[in-house]
Amino acid sequence: MSAAVNLVYRYRDWVSVPPAALLLVLLLGATAQTVVKKLASSHPEIKVELSEPAPLPEKAPEPPRAQPQAAPQAQPQARPVAAQPAQTPTHSPEASAQPSPAAAPTAAPAAPAPAAPAAHPAPVAPAAAPAPRAEHESVQNAFTAKIRADVLARKSYPRGREASLEKPRGTVRAWLELDRSGAVRDVGIETGSGSMILDGAARKLLRGGNYPAFPEAAFPGEGSHRFYFDLDYQPGAAS
Repeated sequence: MSAAVNLVYRYRDWVSVPPAALLLVLLLGATAQTVVKKLASSHPEIKVELSEPAPLPEKAPEPPRAQPQAAPQAQPQARPVAAQPAQTPTHSPEASAQPSPAAAPTAAPAAPAPAAPAAHPAPVAPAAAPAPRAEHESVQNAFTAKIRADVLARKSYPRGREASLEKPRGTVRAWLELDRSGAVRDVGIETGSGSMILDGAARKLLRGGNYPAFPEAAFPGEGSHRFYFDLDYQPGAAS
């Protein structure tokens, strides 16, 4: 018995610790309950009710805005279209004989043919150079002198009773128009002699000749030409 007492006494510190801890726990529990009760008595329960939010007031619908009316556009007047005659399709035998493009086999593209060398134009023979002006004038003067010599060779004083009685005298300036073949186109008096007998004799003289054709170099570009003569008539003169 003494041994047990001694053992407890020796370990008295360790033996006293659990009861003390237990006692401390109990005291803390009682104190906590007392504090909770005081808080519960001093603060009653607060009820919180959640209420639905009030509906927002509906907005009044806005009145429709008046849209501006577009000004009526003037519609273009339809122009009368002339009725075109219906064209009758012509079917040529060649067109009907040819196969359709879909049925025709696709031919390979042909190789381009080599370009032919450019053909040089044949040399144009140079036109004959026109005769010099001096040559034209020489030919024309010679031809005029020939016509004048023919007219003067046939000129004579008019014969007749009236001419022998009146014996008029004077110079008639007359003209003769010939075409290129030598045919007479017309004759005329530019300046009369004052005597109808002499003027008539000059017209008869110029119209009754047989004239040659124009040389090629004489009066180029002219279809006809006028020749002028001063015909002097004196009574008793041979020419």
